[in-house]
Amino acid sequence: FDGDLVKIAHPRRYTEGSELTVVALGAMAEAAVSVVRNHNYSVQVWNPFILNPSVLDPIIESVSSTGRLLVVQESGSTAGLGDRIISVVCRECFGKLKRAPALLSTPDIPVPFARELESHFLPSQEKIRDCIESMIGERCE
Repeated sequence: FDGDLVKIAHPRRYTEGSELTVVALGAMAEAAVSVVRNHNYSVQVWNPFILNPSVLDPIIESVSSTGRLLVVQESGSTAGLGDRIISVVCRECFGKLKRAPALLSTPDIPVPFARELESHFLPSQEKIRDCIESMIGERCE
């Protein structure tokens, strides 16, 4: 860290691509990057990093170029900011969207305490891969 606070307040892009924009919040960023790199998808993975105040301009530019958005969050669909990000992107990029944005999240139920149940509860790399492939219309063998 070089002390420049302006750099911290902006979303971070981890991968380059032209087919899909993935916004991965928190711990989901590492999982999404791993999927994209392991399967060599042409996908941009972004982490907003700072959620309030949110700076979405780079993400909006990305969606404007890819035409597709997938938001992956560790929280339930009604408890996280995924719907908010999708709402802003839809307002700003509606005419450039090639398909409806998607949200991959945990179910809106209490988090299971047992580790075995929690692993099925959270968005896994397999679930992220399935969503990416659904969004770009391509299956990876």
